[in-house]
Amino acid sequence: MSTVSDLDPHSVRNWQRAVSAQFLVFGAAGMSVLARMPEVAARLDVTTAQLGWLLFAIAAGAITMLQQGGRIVERAGTRPAILTGIAGGALASAAQGVALHAGSPLWFGVTGFLLGCTYGLADVALNVDGTELEKRTQRSLMPRMHAGYSVGALAGAGIGALGAKLDSPILVQLLVLAALQGTVVVLAATHIPSHTGRAHSTAEGGRVERRTWLTFGLVLLGVMLLAITVAEGSANDWLSLSVARIHDATATGSAVVFCAFHAAMTVTRFYGGALTQRWGPLPTVAGLAALGAAGVVILIVSAPSMPWAAVGAALWGLGVALGFPVLLSVAGQGEHGPRRVAFVALCGYGAFVAAPPLLGIVGQHRGMTAVLGIVAGMLALAAVTAWRTASANPH
Repeated sequence: MSTVSDLDPHSVRNWQRAVSAQFLVFGAAGMSVLARMPEVAARLDVTTAQLGWLLFAIAAGAITMLQQGGRIVERAGTRPAILTGIAGGALASAAQGVALHAGSPLWFGVTGFLLGCTYGLADVALNVDGTELEKRTQRSLMPRMHAGYSVGALAGAGIGALGAKLDSPILVQLLVLAALQGTVVVLAATHIPSHTGRAHSTAEGGRVERRTWLTFGLVLLGVMLLAITVAEGSANDWLSLSVARIHDATATGSAVVFCAFHAAMTVTRFYGGALTQRWGPLPTVAGLAALGAAGVVILIVSAPSMPWAAVGAALWGLGVALGFPVLLSVAGQGEHGPRRVAFVALCGYGAFVAAPPLLGIVGQHRGMTAVLGIVAGMLALAAVTAWRTASANPH
């Protein structure tokens, strides 16, 4: 088991492959369940509102662990946190499948909360490792790693759709994906170095004052990610409905526009590293967020043109693509990186939880055009904040 300081270039490459593999399998099982929500609701015999609360348990678990994840990584390092998070996630996914098979809403919620906890722990540790790898290689790696997550999530959704078409039990689907996730953990374990992310003890016995790491600049990063995450989560929840109502689109047309958003987001993550290396992380985030805001405006004013709706959605996807990977990478620089990453990630997850229902209320009373107007405003806020922060700290 190697430490970071004694790694040769070959070991660094293996470490990078191991972390990338973890990102790839991270969201596949959960997305495969989301793709079969009608069956989940029927199996558990719950209403839509009740199902919403059960799914909220996952977000609650993630937020709970994000609050502690930075401290855990600083004490134990990223290696045990990654292995515990990914392996625990596999077990929790399998247990959730058993709860579904038994038709128990209570145990589905409990296993969902545990699954969210594993997500939160692994998320902090994986992003800390990604930041450390960027330092070691002097390359922007986080966008492509997060692109791997997007590919894995899309693959999970595809597996869920195929399972539904073949009428395969969700339990079988989750057991297979959990076994795959566990296998990746076993194969990658030896390539992840120990002690990454661990903090040196302070004179006060290891206690770290919040003021030493919770700076104004870090709060601005949190604001940027919150704004971008509102826009990203809104696309997942409201883009198809917005296109259907504003453009009077068919279900197929709405799905095509939705795919345009996700395709642009995934491609941007694959090639975003080159942009950040050329222009810098925050100017890149600012420029893309501005394009995303323009894309949402195009989506609003182009009705009923479906081609322009697809263009607007693609620009929207481009605008949010690098929020998580780049801003978490910036947050991880300097001392107390795990706590800084956890704080900014918590801002993003908080937006994922709070924004969809709040925007749903706006949509119900003011219409979907108002929802899209808020999204455009949030992306504009992210663009201005990122640009002003980059201008104030050019180095």
